[in-house]
Amino acid sequence: MISKFYKTLLCLNFLFLFSFSFGMQQGVQDNNLVKIEKEVRFAKSLEIDTQNITDILNYVGLDKDVNELEKTLVIFDIDGVVMIPKQLLGNDPWAYYEGDKFIAKYNNGTVKGASKEVFIKGMAEFKQVWSFVQNNVEVKLVDEKFTDVLEKLFKNCIKIMGFTARGTDLVDRTKYQMDSINVDFSKNAYCLENIKTKDYINKNGVLFVDLGVSKGEILKRFFAHIGKKPGKIVFIDDQPKNIKTIKEMCEQENISFVGIRYGGADEISKLDDTKKKICDIQLERLRETGKVLSDKEAGLFEI
Repeated sequence: MISKFYKTLLCLNFLFLFSFSFGMQQGVQDNNLVKIEKEVRFAKSLEIDTQNITDILNYVGLDKDVNELEKTLVIFDIDGVVMIPKQLLGNDPWAYYEGDKFIAKYNNGTVKGASKEVFIKGMAEFKQVWSFVQNNVEVKLVDEKFTDVLEKLFKNCIKIMGFTARGTDLVDRTKYQMDSINVDFSKNAYCLENIKTKDYINKNGVLFVDLGVSKGEILKRFFAHIGKKPGKIVFIDDQPKNIKTIKEMCEQENISFVGIRYGGADEISKLDDTKKKICDIQLERLRETGKVLSDKEAGLFEI
């Protein structure tokens, strides 16, 4: 029979070994947590894809202190992120579809292998159509929750700006369209100064550039012009190519970057052959009558 003393001694040894083993495991877990925290803290760039506009709030850092938030700039693309036309005509997929027609026009009926000169020539002609359409279409929010997101950014004093390649000739029309959906980027804008250069126009908290330019290169020039740059950029755009150029600029300028490819308008705006024909009818009728047909109205015509 084992004496009570030895029983006690065995129990103490077991408890010691268990505590030591658990402590070692916990130490490894703690070290892993520290490592993860360090990786997050020192991460310079992050890219995500989402269909939910409210997800951007998770990456702005609303839980950070005021000094950290003051270094953050949230940049929104306009078309396909903030607003879209009330009908198919005038949306981004239509723009690519229509723009390709003009490139193909000067490249033997195809966009493949088009030279830079052909691209510039085609885009210059398409720009006239784009401006004509935008000056006639009405818009709606991509997501009704966008105004709630904007209000939370305002309340936390986070600087914002719009950034669009819809064209420097559409500054006033864009203001009209954004007013119609109660979106105002001039409140807590990163730069409220009216600036006009050969490359861009900054007005009402929105930076305007022309079709086909690199957003990253323009933003770099803009920061140099105003003499300041943020410590962190959260950039929301529906086009991956734009996110790529902004990310490259941030790497060059040592700015932390979160790129969000927002697809809230993907399904709404997607063009199949039937929808392309609807767009063709809408553009034709707009030219003939000055009226923009709804998708339903255009669909009543023979397709």
